[in-house]
Amino acid sequence: MRAVWSVMLCLAACGDSSNQDMKADAPMGEAVLSVSPMAYDFGSTGAGTSSPFAAFFVRNTGNRTSGQINTQIVFTHASLFRIINDGCDGGMLAPGGNCELQIQFRSEAPLGVKEAHLLVDTDPGGEALVPISGTSVPNTGPRLVTTGAPGADFGNVANNTVSPAFNFVITNPGTSATGHIDTKLTGVNATAYSVQTSCSIPLPSGNTCMVSVQFKPTMLGIQPASVEMSGTPGGMLVLPLTGNAISVALTSTATSKDFGLVEAATMSQPFSITVQNTGTQMSGPVSLTLTGTDTNEYEIGTNSCMFISLSPGSTCFVEVTFRPSGIARGRKVANLRINASNSIVNVALAGTAVVNGGGFITSSSASLTFGNQAVNTASATQSLTIMNTGTTATGSITIATSGAAASAFTTTTNCTTLAPATSCDVIVGFRPTATGAAQASVSVTANGSNTVPVSVQGTGI
Repeated sequence: MRAVWSVMLCLAACGDSSNQDMKADAPMGEAVLSVSPMAYDFGSTGAGTSSPFAAFFVRNTGNRTSGQINTQIVFTHASLFRIINDGCDGGMLAPGGNCELQIQFRSEAPLGVKEAHLLVDTDPGGEALVPISGTSVPNTGPRLVTTGAPGADFGNVANNTVSPAFNFVITNPGTSATGHIDTKLTGVNATAYSVQTSCSIPLPSGNTCMVSVQFKPTMLGIQPASVEMSGTPGGMLVLPLTGNAISVALTSTATSKDFGLVEAATMSQPFSITVQNTGTQMSGPVSLTLTGTDTNEYEIGTNSCMFISLSPGSTCFVEVTFRPSGIARGRKVANLRINASNSIVNVALAGTAVVNGGGFITSSSASLTFGNQAVNTASATQSLTIMNTGTTATGSITIATSGAAASAFTTTTNCTTLAPATSCDVIVGFRPTATGAAQASVSVTANGSNTVPVSVQGTGI
């Protein structure tokens, strides 16, 4: 839509003031009305339908109250434009006052540009004309179409698994909104699919919504079905579906691997995993993917699996290494995902990055809770056991307490250094100096970088 703003209408004071017997304090000056927008184009509207409403504002910017305001549509195609919600007609505007009216364009044959004017006038004073227009175009009517693939072929999918989703983008290229949209699966194999959709409420002209479908077979073979979408108005859209459920079942010689302690910036020995198709049909190509928190600390190495289809009973292998970066410290976990025809094997990966072959400490607890404690009295103490799970002795062990209520907690320890497979204790106490919740963190650090944080909390009463 195109709008041009601000038409000024000057309403002169009635008569010649020199010939009027006016009181000294009578209002002088004139009313000045502005109409915004000063022109408006409703754009293209399908024949037989109506445009959205357009708002017009009338304001008195003068210093005298206007006369009674009259509003109407005039000239060539006046019958195709109608004023609604008219807050101006019949009223008067004081200086600074304003009112609003709305106009709608009704598109009718013959096609083409339709023009008229909004007339705003007062008596006495004058008038203002605001050009308005709209274009009648063929009404194709609302309809549902897909902007991408007209259907979905899920290919070979292992039986009793759920495929990745296929997403259809649906649009309405018509010139008016559809009715409520009903979406359903049809066909003898409808239960082999699931559908989710954002297409339910009426779809305005030019808007889109999405239909998401998954193939979840429970029997072997090719299984055609359809998604049917219908709206009144809007017609019907049929999206054909097909998928082939096959007997593919991947197994692996390991479902987890812990690489133990590995020096940062070095690489572990490769760990080899053998993958086998124990199904009765040829699989699709095998894919290998690292997922999870610390994927950058692991590496897929030599393998005979990637992009290879496995015949029934055949095998392939893949090697994985733990390669902690130079800044890596502590436990690192990830997952190796092996997939063929949606038959998936997951191998959990774990390893611990250490520095200079040093020991690695862990704590017997990640948090301590002291409960309620009278202000300025000491609680019973609680103990943390710190263990060296590494293969060599730790360096110096330090204890630090931080947080808003750090001063409310006390620590004592016999921890200095730890030989492999040995432990020491950190004793923590709570002595609140104020009422209310108190929280802090006790950090135990070895080798200057291996830190174990322990949350501590209590309540002063």
